[in-house]
Amino acid sequence: KIFHPGPPPNQALPYSWDRRMNTTWADWNNPNEPRCPQNTSWCSVEDTERFQDTQIASTALELLTNVTRDERPFFLAVGFRKPHVQWRAPTRAFDAYPPWNVSLASRPKGPQHSVDVAFHVPVHEIDVFTDWRACGGSQALTPAHNYPSECQQAWRRGYYAAVTFVDEQLGVVLDGLTARNRERDTVVVFFGDHGWHLGDQGEWMKMTNYENAVRVPLLVRVPWAPESAGRVVSAPVELVDLFPTLAGLAGVDVSYTSRESQPLDGRDLSPLFFGGAGDDTHVARSVYPRCVANASAAWKHNDCNDTPRRRFSHMGYSTRDERWRFTAWYEWSHLRLAPKGSPVAVELYDHAGDTGTCDGAGGSALEDYEWANVAGDHASVVEAQLARLERLFGIDAPIVDLY
Repeated sequence: KIFHPGPPPNQALPYSWDRRMNTTWADWNNPNEPRCPQNTSWCSVEDTERFQDTQIASTALELLTNVTRDERPFFLAVGFRKPHVQWRAPTRAFDAYPPWNVSLASRPKGPQHSVDVAFHVPVHEIDVFTDWRACGGSQALTPAHNYPSECQQAWRRGYYAAVTFVDEQLGVVLDGLTARNRERDTVVVFFGDHGWHLGDQGEWMKMTNYENAVRVPLLVRVPWAPESAGRVVSAPVELVDLFPTLAGLAGVDVSYTSRESQPLDGRDLSPLFFGGAGDDTHVARSVYPRCVANASAAWKHNDCNDTPRRRFSHMGYSTRDERWRFTAWYEWSHLRLAPKGSPVAVELYDHAGDTGTCDGAGGSALEDYEWANVAGDHASVVEAQLARLERLFGIDAPIVDLY
């Protein structure tokens, strides 16, 4: 999605759009297409004309026709809904993944030496679906216990089918770009707004600071930089880099932001497409809150969805450099709306050798690098990582409490 329904709270949506397919959160969360029978999380169908993503692709083609005739330059943002649940996809997409050929996560339990507050059970997202409830519902998921294999296979298959369907729609848009003779002068960027757990680390869905939740695909095609085709950059980059990068590639001066408000947080990555080297020292940042209901079992009932910040109990701050993912969990000050004191828990995961690619069996290579919290084995690394994290996030650790 390009713009999350609901926010911002002042309902500034009319100022952001000329034309929108859905105007409210309810329209987006329950799009105008049939639901799966018995409200399961996945189902295969034949007719996809009423799919929201089909309509989005068609609308994108209409807009491409307009801009190629009337506007130069142009910017077009196309946000597909799937693979957000429900995983309702055409039968042909499911046929590409026979049930017996769907692998399971290689590490289906929480990491060794993990911290309770890091684990998340998406209660509301799980228990709304009948097939998840039939497999035990949210009560069956713990850091040490995942769902039965047949349930995991069905859900992973549904996710794969939904991704395949969206991939088809992406092809529709790109073919439309080619048909309108704009593929040679148009930058194309493909990315996701977050990752997704599919049973790895015992997790499902997205509400964590683990790699599979906060790392996303990012592909950029710059037709006037043919030497960049196929290049893979291993240095950390962030989605906040997209605006200054696109501006740089288009020759747009964005220095006005410094004069009118403040400098952009992101970096211009355009030199990477013309032989420039990636910044191996850069650190990517992520955050995710927790609303712990029971301190003795912090992993259970810690969901913060639609919860005001003043009611958070903890905040997890995470950094990722070329080797380490480091996460520090702090108690949250309801008054300052900021972390307080020193971390109550830390996590350190070693990504040495991680290329971000999938292995030959189809499983995520990321599972091989976050299967054990090694903070206890690297005291000096933790000390350095924590100092940098608190500096980057502006955390004033000496302030302990304001209750």
